[in-house]
Amino acid sequence: MKHYQYFLYIIAFIYYAINSTVLIILPFYAKSMGADYKDIGIIMGSYMFVSIFLRPIAGMLGDKFNVFKLFIFSLVINSLVLLLLLIESVNSLIFVRGVQGAVLAFVSMGFHLLVIKLLDDEKRAQGIVMLSLMSMIPLTFVPGIIIYIKAWLSIQHIIIGLVIFSLINLLLLYVQYHKAIKHVNISKEVKDRRTESSKHVINPGIIVPSFIMLIASVVFSIAPAYFPIIFESEGVPYAPLYFFLEGFTLIMIRLFGRKRLQSTNQFPKRLLTILYISLVSAPLLLLVDLNVVTIIISAILNGLALSLIYPSLTTYVSFVSPKQQQGYLLGWFIAFADIGSSLGAMMMGYVLDFYDYRTVLLVGSIVGVIGLLLIIFKGKRGGMYVNHS
Repeated sequence: MKHYQYFLYIIAFIYYAINSTVLIILPFYAKSMGADYKDIGIIMGSYMFVSIFLRPIAGMLGDKFNVFKLFIFSLVINSLVLLLLLIESVNSLIFVRGVQGAVLAFVSMGFHLLVIKLLDDEKRAQGIVMLSLMSMIPLTFVPGIIIYIKAWLSIQHIIIGLVIFSLINLLLLYVQYHKAIKHVNISKEVKDRRTESSKHVINPGIIVPSFIMLIASVVFSIAPAYFPIIFESEGVPYAPLYFFLEGFTLIMIRLFGRKRLQSTNQFPKRLLTILYISLVSAPLLLLVDLNVVTIIISAILNGLALSLIYPSLTTYVSFVSPKQQQGYLLGWFIAFADIGSSLGAMMMGYVLDFYDYRTVLLVGSIVGVIGLLLIIFKGKRGGMYVNHS
């Protein structure tokens, strides 16, 4: 099983690079068709809205059926949907973006479940960190490249290129993982799961971690949604510096610090406490002053928190979830993370409308403190959850 996970990371990188490209070109594409900002908002919002509600269903199907076949099928649909982008219609774009949200739910679940199956338990945390890293790296450079390329190529040509890369990804998955999945005897595993249980219920072991993740996502959503606007309105020219340092910190810690993550069913209280203190401190520093020093330190602290909260909690949830419900419960956990991102962006918009940026930063810190208290509460109740599956 040695090299198979590396091909999975390559497949993840290509898939998320394609998604990042679509994210950049769609507003321009829709505007060229006469769409207004409301239409663009619906087009972009339908992606995550559909994905949130389908994640638990994707996980449940991953538990009941061959996850490899579901993964292949999802990537086939993704290639076909990319072709539909060539239809120049606003309603078509809304439909396509919604389907892409559905594909994301299944592909994301496929990545997580394959990492769990292909890696030994003691290396699962490292695998999840690398998977998260491959989903984040495209966001750091793809937008700039696509904006540059857009000046030379039409959007239609870019879309055709995306379809080609999607097909290459599909071929790579089929060639490399057709043998790898046989090694984990997935057919027998699926049969065993169906025999063990046909019921899918929320496991108490994931409730507190899911809310911890939701709260972190609320705080994380503030920076990408509002910092560019806040910095510009306050005459602060350091927004690019902030996001560069945040992204650089995230990549470096995930790349070089992944081996320090524990890969057990022990709740990572100490690590999460440190990460949440960083999460709470990042906006508080900017309350003091929006100067270059506070912005640099805040970006590094936010990057630190962003780098490991999701992988550490995902790893823990994967261990405390019974095997016959692993995909279903992971689906709910990831859905909570998505809900937090959407809720945070929406909630802070209202706060910014009625108050000022300082209130947004203060509210973000207070919300973070609630998550920190949940970590302490979870730790006091006992960090070990015994999985009886």
